[in-house]
Amino acid sequence: MKNIKLTPVKEVLFSVEEQRCQVERLRRSVDRLQARCGTVVSAWGSGHPARSKGPEDLLTFLADQKDMLAVQEEKLRELEAKIESWIGLLPMPRWRMVIRAHYLDGMDFFQITEELSRITGRDFTINQVYRFHRLALEAAEELWPLD
Repeated sequence: MKNIKLTPVKEVLFSVEEQRCQVERLRRSVDRLQARCGTVVSAWGSGHPARSKGPEDLLTFLADQKDMLAVQEEKLRELEAKIESWIGLLPMPRWRMVIRAHYLDGMDFFQITEELSRITGRDFTINQVYRFHRLALEAAEELWPLD
């Protein structure tokens, strides 16, 4: 497998997706734990033996997971704010729209092409959107570091 070398800008931009995945994974974990806590607590209270940890242990674990989720959500908000402020430094509005839509809104290039055409009232091709993206990243490298 080839070693892929990411530029510093791309590393930061791709880290948004990674951070979102971590947040979503923790949200699913918290949801499962909350459902399990309800089952365990009601079974424990009705005198049925529970197969898992006691309610106190499970509730403590749930609280820890909620705390971890809050920390990850805050990191994601900070990262998105950092990227949003950097996007504002890009010189061309279309470049800003493409980068924002792709990295912050999670849109693919086909969706961006449709959205850009709809918003501006002009027809854009996917090749134009790819070019806007490439030029925006090149401009971003000149603005690096993003702090």
